[in-house]
Amino acid sequence: MKRFVDSNILCRFANRADPQHAETRQALDLAIGQGDVLLISPQVEREFWVVATRPRDRNGLGMAPAEVEASLKAWREAFFTFVPDSSAVHEAWRDLVNRHAVSGKPAHDAGIAAAAKTARADQILTFNAEDYRRFEPEIAISTPQELIQEHDRRLALEQQAAQQPSRDLDQDIER
Repeated sequence: MKRFVDSNILCRFANRADPQHAETRQALDLAIGQGDVLLISPQVEREFWVVATRPRDRNGLGMAPAEVEASLKAWREAFFTFVPDSSAVHEAWRDLVNRHAVSGKPAHDAGIAAAAKTARADQILTFNAEDYRRFEPEIAISTPQELIQEHDRRLALEQQAAQQPSRDLDQDIER
């Protein structure tokens, strides 16, 4: 599965003190463990940069620019796939904002949705699912909590199936 990662995921992943850091890390670990491709775009990196370099007393992470650059570089090398902007992303954005009558700040979210659609992502992974719901069913939206819950459900079903007694087909044939 290709999951397009929103900037709020990066912000919580970078901030170990964030109450949602552990959940973010678990969701990313699960996605990577099941072979998902995690996509980020220039807009995601820019949005992360803005929050990460903003002072803590102004709702930022208070990171130095060199620290932010090092984090982005390391993450790209380790597990994020970078998808560049293109004229196709811009045209997809224009289509989304016009078709869904998007105005104001939500136009930024349309940019993420457009990049995800252009990259043929299966879903957007975000903490702000409601900001993207207008773009469903064109692209699925998931939160880290939903990803974790889905994984736990699958695991429970697999464990349940493993505990079912297997039928002896030879006995069935003999009857």
